[in-house]
Amino acid sequence: MKKLWISFFVLVSAGCLESAIDSPTGTANNATNNATNSATNSATNNATNNATNNATNNATNNEGCSAGRFCTSVTHSVCDQGTCVPCSDNVGCSFLPDTPTCNDGTCVECLPIMEPTVCAGKVCDPRKLVCTSFTFHDKNVCDECVSSAQCTGSDRCVQARGTSRSFCLSPFIMEKVCPIPFAPTPGTTVELDSFETCGFDDLAIGCEGYKNIGVACAAPSDCSGGSVCMPDPNGAVDQYYCTYSCSLDQCPAGMSCKGGYCYR
Repeated sequence: MKKLWISFFVLVSAGCLESAIDSPTGTANNATNNATNSATNSATNNATNNATNNATNNATNNEGCSAGRFCTSVTHSVCDQGTCVPCSDNVGCSFLPDTPTCNDGTCVECLPIMEPTVCAGKVCDPRKLVCTSFTFHDKNVCDECVSSAQCTGSDRCVQARGTSRSFCLSPFIMEKVCPIPFAPTPGTTVELDSFETCGFDDLAIGCEGYKNIGVACAAPSDCSGGSVCMPDPNGAVDQYYCTYSCSLDQCPAGMSCKGGYCYR
């Protein structure tokens, strides 16, 4: 018994028993610390990620709004329960001075039906939905245009296929014949309406040729769009003009058929 007590004393003195007793407690402490650190790190990481994601969303869609504030995107202009969403009427764009009109969920500067008031009496471009400096009804046949509102009478602004250009053209009327050099041609207006015109298959080149009628020329290459370089019909020496062949009643308005060709 005395030997056992001495051994016990030696163990205590050497710290072995204390280590043996404290080991379970140390393990528990380590587990607690690890759990606390993991929870803290996870919370920190989540907060950081959420903040980053929110900042990204805010920059993209202006989210995180309140009472209509901070919704400055033309595609997400209305605050709905803390999130910016597309407009549904002009009220949703009213605080964006450059784009006050709602069109299919996007705030735009103008619509053609509103152009007299919104665009200060000028034409609204129906493709870009922006105000222009162009006036109403001052473009004649084959003048370039951005809106049918620029063309006179019943003429419409027709897109030239394969280009970004468009020109005012007259409608084709079944009971009448298109004047030279025009021919019945299906077309599409800049407002995306189908329009049967007195036009050209190649509208850009055809209108250039038409606009050349009566322009002085020195050689056939000076005329385009099928027009030809012909002598002055009044007999002026060394005077030549671009024109088209015609019969008595085929020339466009403002032109007459002289010697088988149209002249202004």
